[in-house]
Amino acid sequence: MPELPGFVGPSGLVRSPNAAADRCINLYVEQIETDRKRYMLLSMPGLRPVALLPSGPVRGLYTASTGRVFATTSTTVFEVFAGWTFLSRGTIHTGTAPVSFADNGTHMVLSVDGTGYAYDLTTNALTALPLTGPQTFGQFGYLDGYLVTNEPGTRRFWYSDLLNATLWPALNFYQAEARPDTIVTLLVDHRELWIFGTQSIEVWFSTGDALSPFARMQNVFIEQGIETPWSVDSLDNTLFWLGGSPKGEGPAWTVQGYQPVRVSTHALESAMAGMPTVADAVAFTARHGGHAWYFLDFPSGEQTWGFDTATQAWTELPSLQADGSLTNYLSQQHCSAFGEHLFGDRNTGQLYIWDIEYHRYGTGTRLCRRTSPHVRNEQKRIRYSMFRVEAEAGVGLDAGVIPGTDPQMMLRTSSDGGTSWSQGRWRSMGKIGATRQQACWYALGQAREMAFEISISDPVKVALLAAYLEVS
Repeated sequence: MPELPGFVGPSGLVRSPNAAADRCINLYVEQIETDRKRYMLLSMPGLRPVALLPSGPVRGLYTASTGRVFATTSTTVFEVFAGWTFLSRGTIHTGTAPVSFADNGTHMVLSVDGTGYAYDLTTNALTALPLTGPQTFGQFGYLDGYLVTNEPGTRRFWYSDLLNATLWPALNFYQAEARPDTIVTLLVDHRELWIFGTQSIEVWFSTGDALSPFARMQNVFIEQGIETPWSVDSLDNTLFWLGGSPKGEGPAWTVQGYQPVRVSTHALESAMAGMPTVADAVAFTARHGGHAWYFLDFPSGEQTWGFDTATQAWTELPSLQADGSLTNYLSQQHCSAFGEHLFGDRNTGQLYIWDIEYHRYGTGTRLCRRTSPHVRNEQKRIRYSMFRVEAEAGVGLDAGVIPGTDPQMMLRTSSDGGTSWSQGRWRSMGKIGATRQQACWYALGQAREMAFEISISDPVKVALLAAYLEVS
C-alpha cells in the first residue's frame, strides 16, 4: 500500500482550498534523525494550570537578571515564586495591553500603556518614572548599563542615566536618522540596539563614550519596517518580526547578516489577509525538545501561528471552544521560570506551564488535527478503497479516565477541493497497552480528488508517522 505523500507536513491552506487545503493544528513537524528522509507529527505540550492570579488578563511575564519572576495583570504587579505561590508588589493603572520589561540588576522598569514604572529589586518599591525625558514610554531594553526606550509616535529614543533606571534627563535622547518614519519599537540583541520604524530599521551600538553612548551603524539600513510593536522577538541568534513597508503590510521576516529574509508562507499571509487587522499582533518565543518557536498571536483575527526554526514549518495553535469553533491559543505571554516554560492566560489570571505529559489546554480540550494534501490524478475518477494512519498506538489512559481510556481518531474526507467535508468516522487509537492497534477506514467512495482530515481530541499523546492509501 503506497504512502500518502505530504501527510506529515506544515499548515499550507491558501486562498483557494482547491489548490491546497493542508492544515496542521496543535501538531508540529519533527525530523527523525536516524532516518533524515522521514518526519513525524507530534502534539504540542499541554498547558497545565499552576496558579490563579486574582486579576486578569496576564499582560506580561518577566524573569529578571537576578532570577526573580514577575507577572502583570490588568491592575497589579505580582512576584511569582518557586512552587507557584505569588505576592502583590504594587498596582499599575488598569488596562489590557501587553507590558514591556527590562532591568539593570538594581531596578526593573515596566512600560504600561505608555506609563513608565520602576521597581526597586532591593526595597520592592514600585514608583512611576518621571516625565523629565520621554513623555510616554514604549518598549524597554538594556544595553551596557543604560535602560533605553522609544517614545511612541515620534522618531526619538531615550536612555536613562548610567546604572540608574530612575533618572531620564531631558537631553538623553537620539533621533532615527535614515528615514523620516516614526519609531514603532526597539529591541536589544547581541549588544546591538535595533530601532524599528514603520518603513525602515536602523541598528545602533554602544560607543563606550559617557557623553555620547550610542551611534548608528552607518553601513546597516534595512528598508523593511514593522507592523506592530509587539511582533518582534529574538530567537536562535536572530530576530523575527511582522513586517511593514512603504508599499504596505509585509510578511514575517527574520534577518541573516542584516539582510531581511521572508519566513512567512502564502498560507500565513492568506490567513492574515482575511483578518480585520494584524496591527494588534503579539509575538512570543519558546524552546522545547530541540525546537525553537516564534509564535504570532492575532487577537482580532482569532488565530495563533507558530514557526519552528528547526524545520522551517508553520503550525496553527487554536483553542477549541464549547461550540466547536476555534480561536486563539490560551496565552500570548511567556517566560522561562524555575526551569519551566511559564505562560499567562489571555483572558484570566491563570498561569500555566508547558507539560508534555499533560494533554489539555488548561482544563479544556487540546484538538490535534492534520488535513492532507489533495489526492488527484488529472481529474480522473478514483476509487478510494482504504485509508490507514500509522500512529503511536496503545496510548489510552489508565484507571478508567474518560475521555482517554479508549482514545479515538476521527476521519473526514472532502471530494470538492476542501469546500465541504463528510461526517466523521471514528477509529480507536488503542487502549493502554494495545500497541498493535491500527486505525483503518474502508470503502471511502469514488471521486476525482479527495483530501483527508484526521482529528484527535482525547487527552493523550499524539504521534502521527504516516498515512497510507489504497486506490484504483
